[in-house]
Amino acid sequence: MLSSFILFQLASAIFLRFFTPAGPVYYFIILLHITSGVGIIFILLVYGGSKSTQLNGLSHTVRRMLVATLSFGLLIAVNGRSGTLGELIFTAHVLSAIGFLISFFILEKIKTIILLKYGAGVIGIFFLLVSANALAGYIEKNNVASEKTDFFPSPAQTVSQTYLDHAAINQSFRCGTSGCHPDIYSQWQQSAHRFSSFNNPFYTGSVDYLLASSDSTAVRWCAGCHDPVMLHTGLLKGKPDKNSPEAHAGITCEVCHNIVVKPDITGNGKYIIGEPDDYPFSRSTGLLSKVNNMLIRVDPRAHKKNMLKPFHSKSEYCLTCHKVSLDTPINHYRWLRGQDEYDAWQHSGVSGNAVASFYAPPAPLKCQDCHMAYEKSRDKGHDGGQVRGHFFNAVNTALPALPKSRNQNWLERTTAFMQDDKISVDLFGIVDNNGLNAPLGDCYTYVPGQELQFEVVVRTRDIGHEFPGGTIDSNEPWLQVEGRDQSGHLVFSSGHLEPDQSVDARAHFFRGLLLDKNGEFILKRNPHEWVTTLYKNTIPPGSAEVIHYRWSIPQDFDQSVKIVVHLYYRKFNRSITETFLENPIDLPIITMATDTLRLLPGTPDCDQDTKAFLRINDYGIGMLRQNNLEAARRAFEQVVDINPEYADGFVNLARILIKEGKFAAAEGALDKAIQIKNGLPKAYYFRSLIRKKQGNYKEAVKLFETVRLKFPNDRILLKELGQTYYFLEQFDLALTMFHNALLIDPEDTQAHYNLMLIHKKIGNQDKARDHQNYYLKYKPDEAARAVSQSARLRFPNANNEAQLVHHHEL
Repeated sequence: MLSSFILFQLASAIFLRFFTPAGPVYYFIILLHITSGVGIIFILLVYGGSKSTQLNGLSHTVRRMLVATLSFGLLIAVNGRSGTLGELIFTAHVLSAIGFLISFFILEKIKTIILLKYGAGVIGIFFLLVSANALAGYIEKNNVASEKTDFFPSPAQTVSQTYLDHAAINQSFRCGTSGCHPDIYSQWQQSAHRFSSFNNPFYTGSVDYLLASSDSTAVRWCAGCHDPVMLHTGLLKGKPDKNSPEAHAGITCEVCHNIVVKPDITGNGKYIIGEPDDYPFSRSTGLLSKVNNMLIRVDPRAHKKNMLKPFHSKSEYCLTCHKVSLDTPINHYRWLRGQDEYDAWQHSGVSGNAVASFYAPPAPLKCQDCHMAYEKSRDKGHDGGQVRGHFFNAVNTALPALPKSRNQNWLERTTAFMQDDKISVDLFGIVDNNGLNAPLGDCYTYVPGQELQFEVVVRTRDIGHEFPGGTIDSNEPWLQVEGRDQSGHLVFSSGHLEPDQSVDARAHFFRGLLLDKNGEFILKRNPHEWVTTLYKNTIPPGSAEVIHYRWSIPQDFDQSVKIVVHLYYRKFNRSITETFLENPIDLPIITMATDTLRLLPGTPDCDQDTKAFLRINDYGIGMLRQNNLEAARRAFEQVVDINPEYADGFVNLARILIKEGKFAAAEGALDKAIQIKNGLPKAYYFRSLIRKKQGNYKEAVKLFETVRLKFPNDRILLKELGQTYYFLEQFDLALTMFHNALLIDPEDTQAHYNLMLIHKKIGNQDKARDHQNYYLKYKPDEAARAVSQSARLRFPNANNEAQLVHHHEL
């Protein structure tokens, strides 16, 4: 009996060493390998001292090596193979097994006929295992379920093209209760991913309205990202049962980690999901569940391979659900771009792709660096005592404030994340009768009777996408400006809360104001009725905005005034809250940034912060974005006067001079930037633009290509270079550049338009027609301007916000 167990141990060890860890048979063989080892231990313990067993004839060395092999094997079964300790135990197990075999053959002097017998036994058992594995693979491959999926209009798919068993993608609790990933599971429980489904009343209300006002199949489009368990298990073939367990599953561990393919980068939940490569008893409970956990610990390779794929660590994975577009199956209108964090990140200094960015971090960052920052943990698979955080930190302070999901730790953590230098507010300057006074210190001396214009600069700092991100029609960031006299009496304000908890309509909002076909605001998370956008007030990453406020000082006013500017953020505006919550509560309002200033009467000295060149630089960026070239140029000239070693100051000055057509002066500024920072790609990029504008296309191409070596994924650079090649009639190279741009964003209207022109030029009419159709699909609908115009006439405050340059009266 002992020899049989040992022969099976040897044969199964060879199988496990040379075959890919996959499929149930493989793991049953692991289980049998462990079981046969336990059998040998049993024989040693019960019959070890008996003279009648095969053990009696073995030398002490052989027996010791056998005991060592079995001991280390037992340790693997208890501790697992993961981590440094696990690998050391596994290595010791293998080495002691080899030692046992070598000592057995050398010391025991086995006869040739016996060796051949043992060898034949090992080979026979080995081929039996191989045959069983092959047969199981064949059966699995040909075991096709009868019911094919119907996920339309969601682009999500399953590998098998059939519905999945709910147990395959809805067992997140196993990850947390098995002793493997308790920290990660606990983090996920405090995340918006956990509450993406009908356990989120805001989502529930949105779906209820969708079902009442549109085709019921449209909910599947939402479900690809919000209700993947319901979608992939076939529970959305009809009207969803909002009370089923699957309807409250959220985005489970298995959903994210079982995605096997991302067909492209258009988002909208376009992915292909498979079932996990189950270990035996993965859906069992009790003792069998513990056996399953042991098998994963003993050989976690397949688990690691299935659960952590290379694309999981890339921003392109996140775009799957954080890049959205709507098309005719959803809105019965046309293609519209929805939220898109990916493209804002991709073309920014944060990603390291945009050569012309104003600011960039020391090293490129990806989505996971901010939203899945490392957390301390000793979970299985930890890396130096850390795991990627599964809190998915962002800005949702509504969920942890709701009665059914209230969690103070979650709320405090999210608040701390939002206040961690994500964005800044600077009461930069005041325009009075003498012009701009800036950068201000802590006070300003006023003259009664004047009209003052406050210049407030808001700059994105540690944000890798536009501010705000996400669903900008329902999120509510705004500026509150408040002035109080020394007695605390309110002198002026903008952005205060009204008695009904809505925000002062005259405030400056950072949001998108969407309109339906009647010119009414989209206020029910009803994007299927969205036709056009009245305005989109967002700030790109590493950029700035200037907001203007005016106050006319009364002639008889002589009070000192403390001005406080708050950047507030409320997840979900009051209209959304009242619409979707049965018992509306006051959702948290987070102060993301603050600045203060004292207005003083008379003639006290108020020094300006004249050396703060970056404050001036931010102001220049904001004025450039408002196309106020003169103000921006003056700001950047002041920047380089204060700090002549700041290369970006000269580049920014060159940006303005190029727009003004002052190419010689721009060249001079770029020369100075290159002298300060030799080889600065940003400077050479703008020099390329000058050459292109001058018609020196060959020199422009040479410079563009030099920059492209370091910034190969800059979409703007690629399109500029493609157009320059077009002007040189080098059409093949022009085609390559625009196709490269489409690899970054397949829905880029400019790329499709230029490809249409090029193909027409070279006689490829079919391809020209294809790109023309794409261009017409993705370009804005000019006819929708009529809808916007009607809204502008009816909503004066919204109309004011829609102007590129506007001010707010205090």
